[in-house]
Amino acid sequence: MAKKLKYNLDEIVDVKALQEMQDSFVQATGVTCVIVDQNKKRITKPSNPPNLCVKLARGGDAEVMYCQECDLKEVKKKIMYARQ
Repeated sequence: MAKKLKYNLDEIVDVKALQEMQDSFVQATGVTCVIVDQNKKRITKPSNPPNLCVKLARGGDAEVMYCQECDLKEVKKKIMYARQ
């Protein structure tokens, strides 16, 4: 069972600086990136999101929840791939 953390990520890091680092990383690599905490809450704004998300799915609350779930599924796939 995962240990509950005492603090949220946005309480211990400078979110603005984290966003700037993320944006620089994305600019250098061309990947899409968003940072979430252990509660699946977005800490940064998405950098370089796919055009489909920008045009269709980033509107209301329901769409944002769908996009967050989609983002998390991609992260989990990449973690599993990296462990192989």
